[in-house]
Amino acid sequence: MNRLSQTEVMKQAFQYESALVSYAYSLCRDWSAAEDIVHEAYLVLMEKWESYSPEYSVYTWVRKMVYFKTLEYLRTRSRAIFSGDNDLFESVRVAMEMEVSEEAVNRYVMQMKHLDKCVEQLGSGAKDVLVSYYWKNQSCSDIAARLKRSVNSVWLSLSRIRKSLKECVERYMKNQPGEIAFGTISLGSGDE
Repeated sequence: MNRLSQTEVMKQAFQYESALVSYAYSLCRDWSAAEDIVHEAYLVLMEKWESYSPEYSVYTWVRKMVYFKTLEYLRTRSRAIFSGDNDLFESVRVAMEMEVSEEAVNRYVMQMKHLDKCVEQLGSGAKDVLVSYYWKNQSCSDIAARLKRSVNSVWLSLSRIRKSLKECVERYMKNQPGEIAFGTISLGSGDE
């Protein structure tokens, strides 16, 4: 098998960041710590990338690093979840590894890539509502006031946007990415 370059290994590893953080969180029950654990695992990966063996997937290899970094975190912090109940910890680890298969993680990664493409196809008005609500954490009331619209109108817009994005992602998942040809997703007349 061909050896991957450091750049290739790191690129593959970074595409699994969300899944790895979720995995670490399932073991340590602290989102901030989970993010730190994954970043520490990436540092180890940067140092030891040459020891990667193509017989294993990059995801499986990095997940093992995250597992050991999580153990290290729990031991140094003497967390209640870890101290005294190794069996529970091991049960959670095994359940997570069985439920969150590499295939499921790869599907999630593809869905996120397609979602990015679909969001790019949104009209400016739809993007504004979506960004305001999900990324800026603005309430529908705040968005409605800023856009001089009713709260119900904003809720309906969000509903249409979510439906359009879901359909767009589903189309991408069913087809080859290059086969989809459709225009900009908009909210309809007056919403741009």
